Amino acid sequence: MSALTASRLSAILDAAVATAGSWRQAFTAMLQAVLADAERFGAKLPVSVERVRTSVRGAAPALDEVTVPALVHFDLGGEHPAGRLPGGWR
Repeated sequence: MSALTASRLSAILDAAVATAGSWRQAFTAMLQAVLADAERFGAKLPVSVERVRTSVRGAAPALDEVTVPALVHFDLGGEHPAGRLPGGWR
């Protein structure tokens, strides 16, 4: 599936994402939208929204390694074994 490439870095039609010039910009814009929703709807997360933002900022340079948009599908919903660790979900 990763052999399928595209001219854009995201299928989400948000202006900040659609015009992103890098994966770091696209990913950051998508994540900020998700975190804003979490705050708006009072979602109970295992860590604070600010901790997520701080962690992503620290790792953001690694996102610059993505230079070719490619289709990737993942699903860690339900009881998927990749989402389980001893002692609970990651």
